[in-house]
Amino acid sequence: MPRGLGFWIDGDGAVLEGCDVGVSFWSVHRPATGTTHPVMSDPSEGAWPLAHLHETFPPGR
Repeated sequence: MPRGLGFWIDGDGAVLEGCDVGVSFWSVHRPATGTTHPVMSDPSEGAWPLAHLHETFPPGR
């Protein structure tokens, strides 16, 4: 299982994601709307399906 952390500017927001053995995390902050949406999970693979759903159908858009 790869471990890592990523931070980047994604269009109109900042994204932070990472994982380690047994946990995963994804968060986006969109300054234009003042919203932050974190996803935390146990197990390692758990955050990605919900993060993908959020990116496909973002709240408030």
